[in-house]
This record gives sequence, C-alpha cells and structure tokens, in this order.
Amino acid sequence: MGGPGYWPPERGGAIRNQIWDLDRAVDRAARNRTITPREARNLRRDVANLRNQFQIYNRNGLTFQEVRVLQGRVNTVRARLRMERLDWDREDYWRGNRWRDRDGDGIPNRVDPRPNRPY
Repeated sequence: MGGPGYWPPERGGAIRNQIWDLDRAVDRAARNRTITPREARNLRRDVANLRNQFQIYNRNGLTFQEVRVLQGRVNTVRARLRMERLDWDREDYWRGNRWRDRDGDGIPNRVDPRPNRPY
C-alpha cells in the first residue's frame, strides 16, 4: 500500500468524490424529469456497482490498473447520463410540450417536478 505501482490515498478520494457526484447527478436528473424513471433506475444500478467495485479495489490501496478501470467506468456512466438527458423518449417531447408551461408557474414542463398540477 502506497508503494511503487500504487495510487496515493488522496487520489482514491478523488475517484470516490467523482462517484458520489455522479450519484447526485443521476438523482438530480430524475428529480428534474430530464431522464425517465427506468433510465434513472438503470443509472443508479450502474453507480451502485461502481461504488461496490471501488470499495473492493480500495481495501488495500488502488493500483494504477484499478484506477484506470474505475476512471473508465466513471466516464462511461457519465457519458450515458449525458446521452439519456439528450434523448427523445420523454412524453413531453413527443407531445410538443417540451418548452411549454402547462400549469403557469413559470417553470417549463421539461424541468417542472409537477407539470400537470395547476395552482
């Protein structure tokens, strides 16, 4: 641990922070309805698997190869989240209501947590 071929402990903390940030980004996208519940469930599963893999790798310190694997998986999940946000499978997109504000609260339907409830 900490010898040649191992990543310093503070760098392991950087990867841990990236995983936590990714978890919060998935939750935020689901809350804002920029991804569907199914997409959110799949992304959360991927982040949980990534977190478990990080914990297994980090027990004795991270090797350079483990860091490369973890960073690649973080980048993959981050790219999937970005693509899910941009796809067209949301109901409001296909109904032509992507930018409309149906309930008149000043928040467009695509980001409104409750788009169908007028106040």
